[in-house]
Amino acid sequence: GCSHDKTKQWIEEVERIFVLLKMPEEDKVNYDTYLLKGDAMDWWQSIREIR
Repeated sequence: GCSHDKTKQWIEEVERIFVLLKMPEEDKVNYDTYLLKGDAMDWWQSIREIR
């Protein structure tokens, strides 16, 4: 569906940025979470609360 396509496109975009910036693995989660918005950010915050 449309949501899956957008998610896949977002992931591919972020992965290209990682390559371009030669980003270390340990920095990737922080960068990804910085980019989250709306429902995705709500989901991530709920995951962090569980941990």
